[in-house]
Amino acid sequence: MPDNLISNIRIILSALIVVIAGVVIFLFLQYRFAGNPAKKTPPPTDSHAILTLEGFHHVATRDGKTEWTLDAKSAKLYSDVAVLTGMSGRFYAGKNKDAVFTGKTGRVNLKSLDFNVYGEVRVVYEGLVLRTRDLLYHHDSHMIIIDSPASVTGQKAVITADSARLLLESGKVVLNGHVKGLLKNGFGL
Repeated sequence: MPDNLISNIRIILSALIVVIAGVVIFLFLQYRFAGNPAKKTPPPTDSHAILTLEGFHHVATRDGKTEWTLDAKSAKLYSDVAVLTGMSGRFYAGKNKDAVFTGKTGRVNLKSLDFNVYGEVRVVYEGLVLRTRDLLYHHDSHMIIIDSPASVTGQKAVITADSARLLLESGKVVLNGHVKGLLKNGFGL
């Protein structure tokens, strides 16, 4: 073989080795330093949960219309119940009259779509702020049921009661048991 051909083959092989080494180094660095390293997921505290999630979002619809949405910081899913922490959501009441709620914890029945919210519950609806310890949302009747002391605060009134119902279809708030109110200056019926 001529010397010129051998030197060309050596140059080509050397260049090929350098390119392959470069690709290997590039792939290694991509794999090693790409993005954030995966965080180790803490083990679930309840071994009976089917699935433990960090971040939860659920949308409930009926006849093609969204009735409510629910978000939580974490969820433990069981066969037909989700146990949630750090809850927030929105009830769609029609006529652009939405009710927004927050609470510390809760449970959703995944079959009936009824759910409870517990701990520093707050519902904002039509300029009113309702506060209570816990509430139950009944999906079939599209109603919020509160069987613990509740207070409703508006710009010109503060009303407390032993229990309350928020009828989302009609937009009515019904207060029951030891209803007391403080009407501020300028309140009108």
